[in-house]
Amino acid sequence: MQPEQAQTQPEYDDNGVDLTLIRWMLDMTPTERLAALQSFVDAVWKAGEADEQAALPTFRSVVDESRRRKQAANVPSLNAPPK
Repeated sequence: MQPEQAQTQPEYDDNGVDLTLIRWMLDMTPTERLAALQSFVDAVWKAGEADEQAALPTFRSVVDESRRRKQAANVPSLNAPPK
């Protein structure tokens, strides 16, 4: 018997999406996925605490820009009362 040849799978799709990250996440259980994402959130939180004065204005500018784009695109807010 010949050893099976590993089929090479592309690392990126035509749009530049990293397929290795998708495969990595799909190989995990839901609990493992949550643990990986929580560790990322913890790292971001810790970095923000280390340099809170710099991180907070950056976060606020991202939120403000998101709100500005939603208003420009006339996207209703999730908190807006129904019409």
